[in-house]
Amino acid sequence: MNEENQTDEYKDISIMFMDKHTKRNFTARYFLNRQIATICETYDNPDTGKIETTITNPGMNREELTRFFSKKDGTINTEFLIRSIIYEAYNKEGLTGLIDGGNVRHFWYTHLKTIIVTTLGKKDDDSITSGINRAWKWAINSGAVTYEEMGIYSGKESGRLSIVKDSPFNNIIIAVEKQNFFDTFKWIPRLFNCTLITAGGQPSRAVARRFIYELKNDDVNLDQTFHMCIASDLDPAGYYIEDAFKEQFDLAIQYYGGIGKVDIHRLFVRKDQVTDELLEAQGNVWEPEDDKKSRDTKWNNFCNKTDGGVYIPKPDGWTGETEIIDGKEMVRALLEMDAFSTTIIEKSFVKELLKIIRETSDETKIMIPELMRIFNEIRDTISDELFERWNKELIEPLKKEFMKDTKEWKMFIDEQLDNDKDEIHKEYTNLIFEKKKEKENRVPELYKGKNDLTNKLQELISERDAKIKAIEEEYEKPISDVRENRDEVQNKIDEQCIDLNNEISDLQIEKDEEYQRIDNEYDFRMEKYNRFNEEHIAVFNPVEQGLKNDIQQKLETLDYRFRNLEIRDEIKDEIAGLCINTDLLLKENISCFEHPTPAFYGDNYLEKASLNKNIHIGNVRDSFSHRLLDGMKHIWRSDTSDFDFELSETIEMKDLSQEVKTAMDDTEKELLENNKQHEGDDDSEN
Repeated sequence: MNEENQTDEYKDISIMFMDKHTKRNFTARYFLNRQIATICETYDNPDTGKIETTITNPGMNREELTRFFSKKDGTINTEFLIRSIIYEAYNKEGLTGLIDGGNVRHFWYTHLKTIIVTTLGKKDDDSITSGINRAWKWAINSGAVTYEEMGIYSGKESGRLSIVKDSPFNNIIIAVEKQNFFDTFKWIPRLFNCTLITAGGQPSRAVARRFIYELKNDDVNLDQTFHMCIASDLDPAGYYIEDAFKEQFDLAIQYYGGIGKVDIHRLFVRKDQVTDELLEAQGNVWEPEDDKKSRDTKWNNFCNKTDGGVYIPKPDGWTGETEIIDGKEMVRALLEMDAFSTTIIEKSFVKELLKIIRETSDETKIMIPELMRIFNEIRDTISDELFERWNKELIEPLKKEFMKDTKEWKMFIDEQLDNDKDEIHKEYTNLIFEKKKEKENRVPELYKGKNDLTNKLQELISERDAKIKAIEEEYEKPISDVRENRDEVQNKIDEQCIDLNNEISDLQIEKDEEYQRIDNEYDFRMEKYNRFNEEHIAVFNPVEQGLKNDIQQKLETLDYRFRNLEIRDEIKDEIAGLCINTDLLLKENISCFEHPTPAFYGDNYLEKASLNKNIHIGNVRDSFSHRLLDGMKHIWRSDTSDFDFELSETIEMKDLSQEVKTAMDDTEKELLENNKQHEGDDDSEN
């Protein structure tokens, strides 16, 4: 790093690096005691209930930006400014752990938008986006900034599946162009214990960096050759993605101290995989939106990589450019992966992957990591089961004894709720009943008329329902007339008894309010009760954690490896089933089950079973039955059933009865004081 023009105000940063075959210079201006960027932060405002934004750190104004970041012609050097803000954020926030992590677009809103849009008055358009992307690329590739310490993650991380820890194939990466193929083919890396990455339009530097960073943390050798298996469209964009993947992974490996390189293996679609007839039937015209010079450059690069590119006969009505090839008028074409069935793509994937493994590694390792992965998952499940069992046998009885005095409190709370509600129910039920009887006594003739009409209405409805559908309409009008008459009488009752109706409504409201008060008191008591429980039962936390640690350590002392499983009667039949699968025959075409020397007592029986399995490897995974997994679980349960644990921590048992009584009394006093205060507020309002 060269530092020039160093002054009290700022220092200029200059870092030379190679971008493909071009030498680049990452430059930035760094102010030690002054802020360039205006940093914004969003937050929930509890007073308004809205999401708002605030400036947490004001940056330079337009005059200062013009002074420090102008070109010779007086205009702002926007990319130099963006690089400087990124470098500033890395040193002042990233390295100190103060950065608000997110993706690159999030950084735009927190650090760049106010300066570029508000202060400088520029638009958030394609030129700004391109400048930001280029600034990030130079900052990362030069080593001036790291994604990890900036807290930058890629939205494409959901398009990466890595199963590489302890895998013999941690140097195999499957890279597909389109996101929609990710879910379709993710069973393949799960079987081969390798990595699947999707470009989603174009590869992500953040995904590449994060993956290599994880490999380094898992102690994976970064000096080895990494085999990147590419699946993309047969067109210039597909091959650009291939180059971009290689460049980003090579740079990431180099950044984390490795000397390994990425070898590209094109899985699909390759020119040698398609016929002219297929291309003519499934190919599309290649129509990029670039200018002619850019189009030709991309096409020539594509032709160099594919032995001449791909063409289809000129379509009817085509008015664009054509080329004469073998005396025929042809147009530039592309062939998308979407044109092929999933089965065809899968077969191509597996065939090429097995070829790579045979040439670079040991194919017999395919099943072993898969079974061990499943076995380790089961072990984690058994660990939880063990804890629950011993927690129930050791800790729960202690908790029950320790907290026995709280039972009385809980019973009091529940009983108080029931009693209060019963009392309110009886009181208001009687009052409302009396008011309803008073209504009937005030206008008995109207109630009699209403009852007569109601009975008549029910008779007519019953009679109508008893008739067949053909004459149903005959009864609609008399039913409607009687209903209207009854409603009219009800209206008269309401008019003459409006005061009683209001009183009944008020009583209902009072009853609901009393119920709500009782519920509030119940919630208040339960809150105090639960808080008391949590405070006193917290003493068991270190005991529970200690038991978890004891169980985990004991499980880890069991030296289970896959070879130990082959002599276990519980799952021997299922392992035999894997080996006698018709798709997993020995090279002599004799199954492992029928082999003269039983494979279960010999060495490398999985190797014997895999010598001739160059067919669809998915059959291996499909061979894992529920009986096999249940057998594995049974082994763990049986081998841990006699585990004996003792608590490494002791609990001082004590009588909580007085504390419980004090907490109960304090709760009731608070309730009484709240009620008195509430009554006082009501009186003042009246």
